[in-house]
Amino acid sequence: MSAWQTLRHRASRYVNSWERNRPRLLRRRVLDFPPIASQPHPQKLVVLCEADKFTDGLWSAWSWLRFLRGHLRLHLFVDGFIKPKQRRDFERLFPSAELSSLSEFLATHQTRPPNFQTFLENHLFAPKLAMLLELQQTTSCLYSDCDVLAFRTPHAMIEAIERGTPNAYNVDPAARHDRTNVDRWINERAAQLSLTGIPDINGGLLWISQGSLDSGLVEKLLTGWTPAVNSHFAEQTILSVLFAANHATPLPEADYLVSGQGMHFWESDLDCQDLTVRHYVGNVRHRMYAHAYPYIAAQAFAKNGA
Repeated sequence: MSAWQTLRHRASRYVNSWERNRPRLLRRRVLDFPPIASQPHPQKLVVLCEADKFTDGLWSAWSWLRFLRGHLRLHLFVDGFIKPKQRRDFERLFPSAELSSLSEFLATHQTRPPNFQTFLENHLFAPKLAMLLELQQTTSCLYSDCDVLAFRTPHAMIEAIERGTPNAYNVDPAARHDRTNVDRWINERAAQLSLTGIPDINGGLLWISQGSLDSGLVEKLLTGWTPAVNSHFAEQTILSVLFAANHATPLPEADYLVSGQGMHFWESDLDCQDLTVRHYVGNVRHRMYAHAYPYIAAQAFAKNGA
């Protein structure tokens, strides 16, 4: 890479960071969206957000629920403290839906095997895995990170829900060539158990059928695990092994998109009108705020609805 290219990429990282983190009044626009009642249903749409990204969780949930209200009921989890006003805002926007603090939810399920308990106490994303393991014991669910947005009817996902497909997952095409998003220790431990993972799985969007995740297998995978071998992708790698074990199917890549297009300020972004679902991973998160939110807001207030 030339000195000019290096300088340009450094500038891109600075611009992206500023665009991703700067205050945007638009992010609160979701509070004025038309309410969507969460209809009674045994299966769930589960969205997880951090406390400081509560409105992002609302955007994601609203974008999904307008298409899935007849198939799933909403349960939004917040990794942190839920303020009283946030609860009121949520109840107005999503009547009859559930809102839970992740830590409080997990505290009601305290009996865990020792290896997983150690993992839960020492890995940043282990609470998400614990949440999914608990939920799937009693219901099937569509799990969505709060930076995953639906722009039009997700037909393949609806078909998976209606057919009772065992499991389905979002594909990250770049992961086929870049294995840095795989936890090496978990991968090697899986090989010792004669298991493999799904190398191109993206943990931001998952369809999980009831009883499909083997918590006993998780305990085996974590035998010998210590914080010394911790990595950012341990939780996703465990999920990849669990999904491979029950022959999960990939969602169509063209419609359930993980793409870095638009990462750099000199690149054009993907047009929202051409998208069905997109996971706005970290390197394009700023495009979610700049382009996707205005597009969904226009859908929300269109005369004939979304």
